[in-house]
Amino acid sequence: MLGDEILVVPVGGPSNTRRVYLPMGIWTELHTDRISRGKEYVEVESKNGAALLFLRNGSIVPLASVSNGDECMSLHYFPDLAAEFFC
Repeated sequence: MLGDEILVVPVGGPSNTRRVYLPMGIWTELHTDRISRGKEYVEVESKNGAALLFLRNGSIVPLASVSNGDECMSLHYFPDLAAEFFC
């Protein structure tokens, strides 16, 4: 756990899969947008063996990226309930 809102799951080995326990809450895997309920085990897979990030719904996560040589910051919000945001 990284604080109360982010769960980092290292995945490795020949199959690139792992069984992980998610604490209470609703969790979204950052790169696939897969939603899972907490208080249960889930089977996860990493295509390239990289660590997976699960974010507790209700959290706001700032992410930096580089596009065409320009740095930008985006805020990713994972709502508790169904919602949309347009900019």
